[in-house]
Amino acid sequence: MTGPARASAACAVALFAASFALRVPLARTWSALGVLDQHDVLFDADPVTFLQAFGDGDMRDRLWRAHPNVRNLVNPPVRLAAGLAARVRRGWTPEQARREAALLVAPAAAGATTAAVFLTLRLLGASPGAAVLGAVLEMCSFSGLLFGSIPESYPLSGAALAAAFVLLAEAARGRDRLRIVPWVLVASTAFGITTTNLALVGIPLYFAASCALGSRIRAIAATAGVLLLSAGLAVLELVAINAAYGEWLPRRKLERTDSFLAPRVVETLRSFPEAVVSTVLPDRPAVVANEIGLRRDYPIKLGFAVEGGPQGIASKLLRGSVVAGFLLLGALQLARLGTGPPVLWAALGVLAFNLVLHSVYRGPDLLLYSMHWHAALAVVIGAAAMAPRRSAAALLAGAVALNNASVLWWMLRTLRAMS
Repeated sequence: MTGPARASAACAVALFAASFALRVPLARTWSALGVLDQHDVLFDADPVTFLQAFGDGDMRDRLWRAHPNVRNLVNPPVRLAAGLAARVRRGWTPEQARREAALLVAPAAAGATTAAVFLTLRLLGASPGAAVLGAVLEMCSFSGLLFGSIPESYPLSGAALAAAFVLLAEAARGRDRLRIVPWVLVASTAFGITTTNLALVGIPLYFAASCALGSRIRAIAATAGVLLLSAGLAVLELVAINAAYGEWLPRRKLERTDSFLAPRVVETLRSFPEAVVSTVLPDRPAVVANEIGLRRDYPIKLGFAVEGGPQGIASKLLRGSVVAGFLLLGALQLARLGTGPPVLWAALGVLAFNLVLHSVYRGPDLLLYSMHWHAALAVVIGAAAMAPRRSAAALLAGAVALNNASVLWWMLRTLRAMS
């Protein structure tokens, strides 16, 4: 490993540690407030379900449909970490040790995402300072802070998709062959976390194959082959690890009983821009009735939502203009690089795929799915730091950090008032 490569690796590790350390106290605060023991408090997220899957290996039937390997990938290392922690903290019960270890999964995934954004920008030709600034922008983004601190599938998906962009940036540097093994590992992991991730990973994979093979037809064939191989590997993992747990998949686990499927194109076109902007720079969310909380008599009867929030048109225009302006600046920086266009097209493809998907599959608040486009958005906005004058990007990072700290602090105060 060369000197610059060692320096980049060390910086990536430092960024991972900073991102992880920033989110761990927030994760423990959500836990102390009881948020992780309920459904739908934080933008319809279900941390209680995933906390059980991560810590205890308890997979509810509905999880098998969309998140087939999420328990299989996470619970074994959590159990190992919990066993080590219990030896250090003698007062912890096994259940407490597993819960504490499970709380660290999302911060670790968020740290990996931050490091991946840094490495992507470095591979694209950004200076160390510009790449760090771009990674800090990702680190401070609202979705990264929120979903990177709760046990859910979303931070894991974000990390897998960020890894796909690292592989794409590497391919864009001029490799004459496609690195099959890393792509299969990333795609099979992403598919096991959430099945629709296979298509999302396929987008940067196609552009990487185009760079490596120099032919669109060959790139399509290679992409299809890698995705099929990845899906097959994920199924093998599912069967083998389930067998180790002494479980199998009867038909009832795969039957759909609670579908979000419905054509809502106009509604999605109207709400998608606000969800994209709020991924980075939200206003204070709305406080809404928590229907599951009321029905199940949970302690917290309310929840948060971006859609229908109290923000006026001036706030929407200001925040939208800031995010759109830096997206445009980042896109221009990527477009002028020899290695940048494939990454830019892949990012646009990821956004377009999410728009189409959530026109027919969506919950009540689109911010819930933001980690599925978070990495693509972070890479493009982060590329704005590659402009000749980085002061604007530095100001944006400061504004994002202050705004999101303020929003999260307000949410925590509101939750404490509910308790």
